[in-house]
Amino acid sequence: MPDRDIYEAGVQIVCDLNDRYAFNNIEDYTTNESSLQKALDLAFSSIEKEITRIR
Repeated sequence: MPDRDIYEAGVQIVCDLNDRYAFNNIEDYTTNESSLQKALDLAFSSIEKEITRIR
């Protein structure tokens, strides 16, 4: 489609946060709620920064 016919565009931002190393190396490891909250806060912060950057 020619550029002049494009009215909207999409951007996909992927943020991969995990604790796989701990899961693979610590017997009976589970992610606690505090660690999950930190990961989600970091993810949303990273996404917000990226959206600001591409605006």
